[in-house]
Amino acid sequence: MDKEKLKQIKIVSFDLDHTLLSDSHTLSDYAVDTCRKLLKQGYYVIISTGRPHFNTDWVLEKIGKDHPNLFQVSLNGAFIKDVSKDHLLYQNFIDPKILKEVYVFLEQNKFKTNVYTDVDIIGSKKTFLTKWLTKVSKRDVLIKPYTDFPTKNISKIVSYLERVIFISKKLDKLESSWAEKLEFFRSTWGGFEICSKGISKSFGVEYIAKKIGLTLNNVMSFGDSGNDVCMLSNSGIGVAMSNGTSAAVKSADYTTRYTHLRDGAARFAAEHLLDEKDY
Repeated sequence: MDKEKLKQIKIVSFDLDHTLLSDSHTLSDYAVDTCRKLLKQGYYVIISTGRPHFNTDWVLEKIGKDHPNLFQVSLNGAFIKDVSKDHLLYQNFIDPKILKEVYVFLEQNKFKTNVYTDVDIIGSKKTFLTKWLTKVSKRDVLIKPYTDFPTKNISKIVSYLERVIFISKKLDKLESSWAEKLEFFRSTWGGFEICSKGISKSFGVEYIAKKIGLTLNNVMSFGDSGNDVCMLSNSGIGVAMSNGTSAAVKSADYTTRYTHLRDGAARFAAEHLLDEKDY
């Protein structure tokens, strides 16, 4: 570990799924305790996730949502919040004109799609993903045909094909058509996420860092997937999960010793920032 870089770390940014959370999407007592200790020692903690903000409140509650050093970046950077003040710092929506064009492409190519507003999740069909979203969000995903999808107040799109073998070529075509207007993130499970151009977890974390007079050089970030790559590569210290994708691992400075199933991110932070011996 670069000791000089380590001295600069003031912010710790954690992805949730397959990073801070287990496969059952729960937060261990050890992870909670580590986040609380980081806050107590003066570090800023950012929960940085692709999930919608209304799906992460329980995590913030467990860590301690009244602490002034706790922040939230959700929907891959489209929603940024000062947690203790319950104050929305930034919100972004995809251009409605672009959305109409993208919807046509997704429907024609038989993609299963979910879109995220600031209050709802809307899906094109009932799938394993809509079932999972209903479970973790504790709210129903609204099922509508593409023609009834809203074009206003959409922060993120998630799409996938049931036959993953065909997704790469079609996604390449989609990206090449809208690369100058949209950001694309490939997921571990074979799908992909779309946000406005310039929106990413890295953007969200940097936005908060600037607010408190710091930079990305002062950030230690943890992640496992395509939507974490930019954050990992731009942080002062980027740490990929040992269960992460090859893209995440390549973009990071370090890799955790343990997977998310054994609190790999929390252990790494505790060992290097709290001087607690690994176990």
